[in-house]
Amino acid sequence: MHWLLRTIRDLCAPRGCAACDEVVASRVAFCALCAAAVNRHPTGLRTMNSLPIHVPFAYGGALSQAILRLKFERRSDLAEPLGELLVTELRCVPFASSPSSASFAAPITLVPVPSTRERLRERGF
Repeated sequence: MHWLLRTIRDLCAPRGCAACDEVVASRVAFCALCAAAVNRHPTGLRTMNSLPIHVPFAYGGALSQAILRLKFERRSDLAEPLGELLVTELRCVPFASSPSSASFAAPITLVPVPSTRERLRERGF
């Protein structure tokens, strides 16, 4: 049933690119031009306190524009395509027993970066 509602929504109000509002296909975060400006993290893996951390994207380009629009322009409609982008990326993370192999050892834990109290009050989330 959800697919039907999404289809009707996409026909009545096509989804726009998360960075520039160009019309994009359903379940796509960025138009072709902006997608080319989404920079992947050079290695995709970092460590913090000896723990491997998967960092799929470098903050900048169209991705930072989309995040800033979500946060400061109150564009909650961008949460879904950005979330789907993250889910797609996490599905591509190979599981391995060795943290040195540019991948994770299971399980994956998502860690949000907390906002300051001032930003929480300003944005409401």
